[in-house]
Amino acid sequence: MKLFSGEVWFTGPDRPFFQGCPPFRVKVSPRSASVRLCISPSRGMVVTVPRGYDLTRLSELIVLRREWICRHWKKLCAGERLNMEEPAASSGRPERERMRAAWPGCVDFAFTGEHFGIRYEPGNGPCSARESLGIIRVRHPEKDWPGARDALESFLKRYAKKVFEPVLHRLASDKGLPPASRLCVRFQRTRWGSCSSAGNVNLNVCLLFLPREQAEYVFLHELCHREHMNHSAQFWSLLETVLPGARRLDEKLEQAWSCVPRWLLYG
Repeated sequence: MKLFSGEVWFTGPDRPFFQGCPPFRVKVSPRSASVRLCISPSRGMVVTVPRGYDLTRLSELIVLRREWICRHWKKLCAGERLNMEEPAASSGRPERERMRAAWPGCVDFAFTGEHFGIRYEPGNGPCSARESLGIIRVRHPEKDWPGARDALESFLKRYAKKVFEPVLHRLASDKGLPPASRLCVRFQRTRWGSCSSAGNVNLNVCLLFLPREQAEYVFLHELCHREHMNHSAQFWSLLETVLPGARRLDEKLEQAWSCVPRWLLYG
C-alpha cells in the first residue's frame, strides 16, 4: 500500500479476473467523485474509486466492463509493441530518429502523482489534444506524427501552466518573495527555468516529470531572482534561507533529466 497526498493504492489480485484483463491497481482518491478505469501498456489498468467506495463491488464492476477493457487493452498493447519494434527494424538509426518515431502510450507526472493514458484518434480537421476520464485523446490526420506531437506538447504546456501557477503563487506568498509578473511554460532541453528582469518566470514543461521537491526548488530558484538577478552570494543566501538544502537540490538537477521521457527530449 502506498500513500500519496491523501490517496491510497492497492495492488490487484495476482490473476486477472478473466482472459484479456490486464493486471491492475486500485487507487482510492478523495478527489474522485466516481469510478474511473484507465488502461496503459506500461502500467496495466488503474481503477480510481472515491473514498468510501465498497471495494467488494470491484469484481462485479470489472466484469461488467469486460468488453471495453479487452478491446482497449488489446489495442494499446498492439500500439506499444509497434512503438518499440518499428524503430529497431532500421539498423543504425540514431537515438533521436528512434524517439521521433515513437508514439508514447502514456505519461506519468511525478509532480502531481497523476498517470494518463494517451489515445491517438486519426480523423479530419486540425490536430488537437484534450484529456477526458484519465485519457489524453490526440486527434490528428492519418500518419501525421509531427502534428500529433505538436498537439500533445501543447496539451502538456497548458496542463503544466494550470498546475504550476497556483504552486508558484503559493510559494511566493509563503516565503515572502515577490510574485512572478507572468508565468510562461515552455519546452526546453537545456534549462529548467529562467526569470527576466521584468519579473516574468519561465518554467520548463519537463518539470511535470520531476518529483515535487525538485520542481519546487526550481520554482523558488526563479522567484529568488526577483530579488537578485544573478547568482551572487546574496542570491544563494536568500535561497538557502527560504529553502534549506537548496545547494544539494541544485546539484541533483543535472541527473533529473533522466526523469523526462526520451520521446519528449529527443523527438
